Amino acid sequence: EDEKENEYIEEEEEDDGERKLSLDLSNKFILTQILGYSIIFLNDKKEYHKLADIQNTLKYYAKIVKNYGYDPSTGEYNEKMIPEPKEEKQKKNIAKDFKAYFKTLDEYADFLKELIKKYDIKPPSEGKLVHLAFNLNTNTNDNAEYKQRYFKFIRADEDWQELFPNI
Repeated sequence: EDEKENEYIEEEEEDDGERKLSLDLSNKFILTQILGYSIIFLNDKKEYHKLADIQNTLKYYAKIVKNYGYDPSTGEYNEKMIPEPKEEKQKKNIAKDFKAYFKTLDEYADFLKELIKKYDIKPPSEGKLVHLAFNLNTNTNDNAEYKQRYFKFIRADEDWQELFPNI
């Protein structure tokens, strides 16, 4: 039984060389049964890649704005971390980074809304976080199992209540 439980656990090495255990987030059982995700299989490879690209871009800009003292999860600024630009060019670059972050965030929300509508995804009960995991529908031929492992789940773990109309 321990072996069965361990098949869902991955060991990762931290930057400081320490090892930590984490769940295998590419495992459908863990996502649905343990973490409570709703799984949506996309029928279009372009949708899958677009969602992955937008999410990767969003993560990239989130790291940048965090360095400026902005917390993307709360929307709050830590004024002590905000750099004081010495030149006008630095001010423009900081503003450009924030603009790109918020533009990508809007694009991400708009695309999720589009997918929610297209795939008729039902909202969770009121007040709950929306945990969605998207993957590509590969059940179209005999290599489906192999192909499914190739495509990683794209998780949306935010409070996306406003993405659902009529809530």
